Amino acid sequence: FFFRLWDNRSMSSSELRAHVAALNKDFAAFVRESLDSRPHDSWEAGVNDYLNHWKEIKQKFKDVIDSPADVATTSAPAPELKPAAAPFSFLGGGGAAA
Repeated sequence: FFFRLWDNRSMSSSELRAHVAALNKDFAAFVRESLDSRPHDSWEAGVNDYLNHWKEIKQKFKDVIDSPADVATTSAPAPELKPAAAPFSFLGGGGAAA
């Protein structure tokens, strides 16, 4: 149920940062909601879902990640993403963009 935030154009470090930020914001929303609604249940499936999304992002941005420039230390802000379909949905939770 992961939607494509990217297309076939070349990927830049700012796009990578934007995708990671969107993923992390949606995961944080999943954690907040899970903590409130089911604090005694395992969140393993949601964590695995996050890791699967992260693996997809790493694969799509492999050339950017493997480049000599350190993406993590770049100071330019990430551009705002406009999702093509729907926000990330960790276990149907809706995500931060919902």
